[in-house]
Amino acid sequence: AWLLTGTLVVFLMQAGFAMLEVGSVQIANVTVILLKNIFDASLAALWWWATGYALASGSDPYSDTGANGVVGRSGFFYEGHGSGDDASPLTQTPHAKTYGQATWAFQWAFAGAAA
Repeated sequence: AWLLTGTLVVFLMQAGFAMLEVGSVQIANVTVILLKNIFDASLAALWWWATGYALASGSDPYSDTGANGVVGRSGFFYEGHGSGDDASPLTQTPHAKTYGQATWAFQWAFAGAAA
């Protein structure tokens, strides 16, 4: 519950940014600015789902090969391979799956607010 509350608070930053932008433009441009902010949040969600979560939280072969361990190489489009902690949130136990989805949403809210 706390993680989802944090997600909501961070996502509401998007609304705050929208109101800041709306206050900075003429009345004729308000609709365009609000649509731009909706588009921005939607595009951030799509990119976070496709690549962002995998690059930020995906597993990497550093411990096996010694290759670069900076970015993840699995979990693109919110799918993954492996078992245990390395498994995709879609293949874990129901509790871990729910927590994984909440973590994904929390990180997406920050990525969207930063975009």
